[in-house]
Amino acid sequence: MADVVEAMSQPRLYRPALGIEAALAEITTGSGTLYDAQVVSSCVAVFKAGFNFGHDHESDPVRDGADS
Repeated sequence: MADVVEAMSQPRLYRPALGIEAALAEITTGSGTLYDAQVVSSCVAVFKAGFNFGHDHESDPVRDGADS
């Protein structure tokens, strides 16, 4: 679950970050079908309690022109 949320919320070389809200919306929509409902509930609760991945959101490899 953490990998899904981290991958969606952080920038990639091929796209900007979608953001934590979009990532949490995705896992919530897939709760009980694509993703285990208890795991989704726990993950959302952890983020609502203030958890973050600790990444520097100012660093954007797309904007900064990083090579692949």
